[in-house]
Formats: sequence, structure tokens, C-alpha cells
Amino acid sequence: MPKHETAFYQDENNIWHEVNHNELFQKQKRAELRERDLYDKPDGDLQLGIRNHKITPHFYVKRPIRKSLEYKSKKSKLHNEQIDIIYNFLKKYKKHSFNSYKSFNFTEETIIKIKNYEWEKEAKFGIIYGKYAVFDILGRDYENIHLTDKNPFVAIEVIDTHFHSQETFKILLEATKNLPLIIIYFFINQIPKLNHLKKPKNENFYTRNVIYFHMSDGSFWEKNERIEEKYEKYNLSPNNSDQYYNFIKEKLYEKKFIKSTSSEQGT
Repeated sequence: MPKHETAFYQDENNIWHEVNHNELFQKQKRAELRERDLYDKPDGDLQLGIRNHKITPHFYVKRPIRKSLEYKSKKSKLHNEQIDIIYNFLKKYKKHSFNSYKSFNFTEETIIKIKNYEWEKEAKFGIIYGKYAVFDILGRDYENIHLTDKNPFVAIEVIDTHFHSQETFKILLEATKNLPLIIIYFFINQIPKLNHLKKPKNENFYTRNVIYFHMSDGSFWEKNERIEEKYEKYNLSPNNSDQYYNFIKEKLYEKKFIKSTSSEQGT
């Protein structure tokens, strides 16, 4: 990795300080800096370490600092309230079933059943090198450390007026193909008709939470069908991510799952 002649660290008062490589000749200074998180610049993109070379001491790159996949626009009060409702509901009950209506009727089909999950809001999820996604809600099995299809990560995205950017959508789609990860969508515009939560009869039963769209196994699903299978005549494929994304985004607006705004749709 390239050498760096300067590094930056933040003190206890959140003030940034610059350090020159010449200061690394001082043993006490090196010891002090090794207790600090060093970066290439204030709020930097790279985390640095110290090379105590006898002639040319310098800083080296340890790793990139993961950044968010996309800037999340300010959420509306309604959006935040819905996140809280779902989060509190998931925390309250131990057993959850996420179901989808079968095509052509309103009979429910189970997408996934989980129990004993822990949940967090605004959860950061390192998803590719140098980047992380921020899910509205993220859940994981707290009793079983195995990361398998039986115990996947479950992410929940609450959608009001904005959908993923094209780049983020592509990365998330690939992640669900490579990882035991399912992303469930709750569209505020379709609550409670096509997206809703239903509490269990008692603690021995599962909740029944109806979803219409979700992402898993490298595909975007409508009800219980992959988009590319449901709309077969359009020759859609997740491998053609631009076409795939644009078709889905248009459908979401066309079916009024996402509220239209005066700004560009989905941005």
C-alpha cells in the first residue's frame, strides 16, 4: 500500500490534529499515536497505521473506511413513525411469519418463519468492500451464530416517497444472492391493505405479517413470484440490472406503492 507522510487523529474534544511522519522518530510520540485512530484526512476514507522504519518512518494504509452506499434523504414523520411501529412489534413478539399473497388470490403463503431474533434500527451492514448499507431495521438470530438459509439476516425497508438508487439496488440484489439475506419492503402507501402486521393468538403462535414485495436469492419478488418469471414476456433478467431496475421502479410507481413527489422519482 502507498506510504503516507501525514496522518490525522481526533482528540477527546473532537478536534482534528495533523501529524507529520518526522514525529515518528520520537518513541513517546509513536506510543501515543498507536493508541489513536489515524486517518488520511479529517473524517478520512482510509485508516492508517505506523511503520517504524529506522530511516524513513511513515504511515501506511490499514484499510478503507466503509461509507454508506447512498445518501438517505431526510425521513418524514410518517416514515419514522412506521419504522417505530414495525420495530416495536418485532421486539414485542418472539415468533414471526412473513407471508405473501399467492398470485390470483389472497391465500397466504409463507416466505420465511423466524424466532428469537434481535432487531436494530438504522443498522449498518457491511455489504461490499468499502461500503455499507443502512437498513431501516435489521434482524438476526441471537441464539444461533450460524449464518445459513435457516437463520438469515432479515432487513426491513420502509418505503414512502423514495426507492433505492440504481447502484444500491444492484449491490443489494447481488448480496441476497451471495448471502443468507432477505430484504422485506413495507410500503406506507399500501398499509394496511397489502402490507400489514398481525399479532399472534398467544405466545405459542407466530405473527402473520403480510408483504407484497421482497428481495432474496438474487431476485426481486412480487407476491410469491420472481419478477422475471411473473413478467416473462418482457425477457427480464437480474443479470441485466439496468433493465431489471427500471422495470421494477416503474411498476412501483404505476401500482402506487410509492408516492409521487415533485422531484425525480426514486431520487
